[in-house]
Amino acid sequence: VELVKLKAVEHATQAPARLTDASLVRALEQCGVGRPSTYASVIETLIERGYVRRVLSSAPSSLAGGGASAAADVNNNTRSSTRLPLAPRLTAFAVDALLAEHFPNLVDERFTAE
Repeated sequence: VELVKLKAVEHATQAPARLTDASLVRALEQCGVGRPSTYASVIETLIERGYVRRVLSSAPSSLAGGGASAAADVNNNTRSSTRLPLAPRLTAFAVDALLAEHFPNLVDERFTAE
């Protein structure tokens, strides 16, 4: 078999869009998790426990887990920051993996919705 033609094609993929408060609430509603009165406290808990953080940019360097530049972080207590993306931290991935391995029913959205 002889190669007749070879063409290099550059292709860049994009990560899925990060969640904002509004898109996270929509996702929770679609899964039947929580109630309207609990959505704000759920998001606040995720931030306070260090599972997510708000970032100024959706650039990959500003969304990295624990080692990202502090300049990308914003004050999580301001009302205006609720439109900024929520970036997961390494802690979130670690906790999710441990829960999925040892308590799979707890990370099942159907179980949580009930």
